[in-house]
Amino acid sequence: MSDERDEASGVRERLDTARSALPQLQDRIDRLQQRFAVTAFPVGVWLRYREDRGHEYAALWSYYGIFSLFPLLMVLTTVVGYLFPKDSELRRQIVAEVYERIPVLGPHIQEQIESIQGNGWALLIGIVIALWAGLGVVQASQDAFNLMWGVPIVDRPGFVPKRLRSLGALAIIGGGLLVATVASAVVAFVIDASGPARVAGWVASTAINAAVLLASFKVLTEAPLRWRALLPGALIAGVALWLLQMLGGFYLSGVVAGASEVYGAFAAVIGLMVWMALLARVVLYGAEVNVVAAKRLWPRSFTGKLPTDADERSFAELSERDIRRL
Repeated sequence: MSDERDEASGVRERLDTARSALPQLQDRIDRLQQRFAVTAFPVGVWLRYREDRGHEYAALWSYYGIFSLFPLLMVLTTVVGYLFPKDSELRRQIVAEVYERIPVLGPHIQEQIESIQGNGWALLIGIVIALWAGLGVVQASQDAFNLMWGVPIVDRPGFVPKRLRSLGALAIIGGGLLVATVASAVVAFVIDASGPARVAGWVASTAINAAVLLASFKVLTEAPLRWRALLPGALIAGVALWLLQMLGGFYLSGVVAGASEVYGAFAAVIGLMVWMALLARVVLYGAEVNVVAAKRLWPRSFTGKLPTDADERSFAELSERDIRRL
């Protein structure tokens, strides 16, 4: 019995020693990451993302995306039908290319989407209503970007200007994606997109993603920002979106397969929300890259025990922003 007590006492002492050594190890790691830009900058972006409630806005994107996706795809299908009314094969190729951008779930969604029908005025009204219903994600993006850049609520667009700005951004985003989709479909339709042609298509898709993000960061933010300040995040997010498009299908198929055992027919909805959340995080982190780089909010302390000048400036800005919200 005495030996067992001694052994238990020794285990507790080792655990206490490990617990007391852990904060010192964290402090050493914190000092080390602050010394090098390759680690300090990502840490600064991650901390700023948390402070700007990035997870909440990613969840909002997922929520609004469910309601926005279908009307926007309906509008896109209608526009493609009017742009390519004769060449049915090319039209099918373009529509298929649109839904291939949604891994795993694209073909299933395509079966549910039909174009808007009617005469000229009825078609126009239908498109406007569908666009208005599909503005949730864009409006949430406005709120997120303005919050990141510290735009006071009193300086943000009101009800009507906010929606007009969202429509403009939606036209830019939709136009850019439509151009990218048509270009990819035409290449696949005219030539065998393999080898150099496929690589060129990947480069073009990434460049268009970056251009669309760059324009979106500019249009959806009320602050007077230079294009140069928005370029780094647009490039990084553009590449990340391409990688997500290439590799996301493997992850999403696992999510849908796992959710099917519990949620059954609702597994597709779960997978779609996960996909939108991934897209949201990529875009929001790209926007935070611009904020951290422009305001030089790095290096920072991830433990909070070794605050830097960037920490103090960031905390001061957050405090002023919260005061302005009262």
